[in-house]
Amino acid sequence: MKKYDLKVLAIIFIIGMVVFLVSDTITQNKTQAIKNQKYKIYAQNIQDDIKNLIASKQELTYSIALSLSKSDTLIRALRTNDSSLIKLKEFSQQLSHTTSLQNAWFQINDKKGRSFYRSWRKSGGDLTNIRPDLVKMLEKPKVMNTISTGKFDMTFKSMVPIFSEDNSEFLGVFELITHFNSIVQQLYDSSKVHSVVLVDKKYKKQLIDPFSKTFVKDYYVANINAKPDLLQYLGQNGVENFFNITKDYRIDQKHNFFIVTYDIPDIHGDPMGRMVAFKPLDSLSMEDIEYVKSNMIFYIALIILALALIGYYLVVSKHTMELDARVKKRTKELHNEKQYIQTILDTNPSIILVTKDSKIVRANKTFLNFFEYDLLEQFQANHRCICDFFLSIDEYPFDQDTLEINGTQWAQYLVDNAKAEHFVTLEYKGAAYHLMISALPLKNNDETLLTLQDITDLRNKDRLLFEQSKLASMGEMIGNIAHQWRQPLSIISSGATGMKLQKQFDTLTDQIFYETCDLIDSNAQYLSKTINDFRDFIKDNREKKQFILNDELEKFLNLVNSSIKTHQIELILDIQDNLHMEGYPNELIQCFMNFFNNAKDALKQKDEESRILKITAKSHNGSAQIVFQDSGGGIDKKIMEKIFEPYFTTKHQSVGTGLGLHMNHKMIVGGMSGFINVSNKKFVYNDKNYFGAEFVVVLPLS
Repeated sequence: MKKYDLKVLAIIFIIGMVVFLVSDTITQNKTQAIKNQKYKIYAQNIQDDIKNLIASKQELTYSIALSLSKSDTLIRALRTNDSSLIKLKEFSQQLSHTTSLQNAWFQINDKKGRSFYRSWRKSGGDLTNIRPDLVKMLEKPKVMNTISTGKFDMTFKSMVPIFSEDNSEFLGVFELITHFNSIVQQLYDSSKVHSVVLVDKKYKKQLIDPFSKTFVKDYYVANINAKPDLLQYLGQNGVENFFNITKDYRIDQKHNFFIVTYDIPDIHGDPMGRMVAFKPLDSLSMEDIEYVKSNMIFYIALIILALALIGYYLVVSKHTMELDARVKKRTKELHNEKQYIQTILDTNPSIILVTKDSKIVRANKTFLNFFEYDLLEQFQANHRCICDFFLSIDEYPFDQDTLEINGTQWAQYLVDNAKAEHFVTLEYKGAAYHLMISALPLKNNDETLLTLQDITDLRNKDRLLFEQSKLASMGEMIGNIAHQWRQPLSIISSGATGMKLQKQFDTLTDQIFYETCDLIDSNAQYLSKTINDFRDFIKDNREKKQFILNDELEKFLNLVNSSIKTHQIELILDIQDNLHMEGYPNELIQCFMNFFNNAKDALKQKDEESRILKITAKSHNGSAQIVFQDSGGGIDKKIMEKIFEPYFTTKHQSVGTGLGLHMNHKMIVGGMSGFINVSNKKFVYNDKNYFGAEFVVVLPLS
């Protein structure tokens, strides 16, 4: 072997090693980045599960508390100062058999904040010195859903004020107290996640008779079903480290733990407790990382193969020039040499071309087979060059008139960027093909060696994986839609529970029975219609319809009429007739529902005489402008830009999921080519000034 050959091989070997080492470093960094991203997603999912479980527990607690607080027996007991009239211990046992409330406690406080009745032990004592939520209730009696720490435990508390029969006198507060045990169990049942609920050590002295009787250091454990080995682990590793952790997650390879925390604030928003969740580290799927590694190995192999081909070409080219110089006058031998080189090129599965000013001067058999020609001359008779079939290079549209990419002749563009990977899309007989293309200038600087490798199957596989990922996302999206059912389900649950209790206390009238049945039926129909509407939304084959906006607004108002009355909202309508549109009416109704629910939740925090919702619909500059404006107090400007993001909510975590406005944005902007904007506005109604959020939707008229 000649010195030149050894030199080329040495250079190719060194370049190959450098490519391998650099690619290996890139692969390690990319896989670690993917792993970190997946850990963040898993942590967010666990936190979302905890958030939703806490919200569901609070709603169930609230529903039962609201129903029981209406009892005439409670009013009579407070008026006569006779707690023996109250019989709730048996009902607590009944709840443990029929609901997830396994340790429900009932407490009634008088209007001075003293414990009048407890279902779990003897009552008595002033609670205002340790219960800021009770102090707030006594100052301004209204329904409250809180999580607080008292003398016995950190618990969910649904507090409902008790008034006299004519609502003229405040008598006391009814409390339903539930615990964290069912949340811990449900989290494990649904996600195989164990957890420990910790209370800040500043409450240790206040907990004079703790329910679970368990502490780790000075931190009280609020769930009696906490695993002993986890408590031991927290103690050995410093429980304060987990209580004060600020990262999304923590990895403990030694103990095979993926650890996520969730803050539990008090009524003032200050830290009160934290859930520490443990999931086996080896149960987290990391299939994407193996996919990235396999892809990187494939590309490394391609690069090394390209280097080998270049090295091979340089060696052969050198020998060819030497032979050409020595056998200048031996035409037959030169012809044989050319045939030899052509045979080598023909055995290569990739398309190999030599071009001069875009004109093909040599091509291998793979090229001829691809375009179904026997001879290169036949191809040249019909086409200028292979570029006649180009649609794009590196995603840049290919200009068939100028044969340029970004102002540079296409072959020169490839040569100038030889270090980068290039991809070309070409169309032949109605089919699109994807090829990896490389260009190498030959030594005479007039010709260019092009190598094209067909990667169509690989691209199709990538597209299939994308579609599968899209289907998986749709399935997850449908699952997320279930979060929007929470309010109707709560109404159904409250209605059914309320009728049952009213029946037990002999206060159920025919009017209440039929009204409640109608309410349950209408909300059940809403649940069914909601999933049908969203199912139509995610179908790829949905069709647009011509409809009149007024009709869809009427359907929407019929659906929310009972809720408007229940929450004593004053509705102001200003709707123009005969606004004809083309789009998806069911999806538009769902958007109206989401706007209404957000407005309703804000208005519930206002006094009844200040609950205003104004809906207008008019034509404006050739479009329909629909406006929802409420008097709920507006949205914090700091979060205004984020409210259309998924899972972002302006409400308390026990109420909002963050999906409604995100879905509205997708439906209006993506589904109906519209526009949506939100701002805070002042308005005047009946000579009074109001302030709240204003959502403006602009849709094209047909």
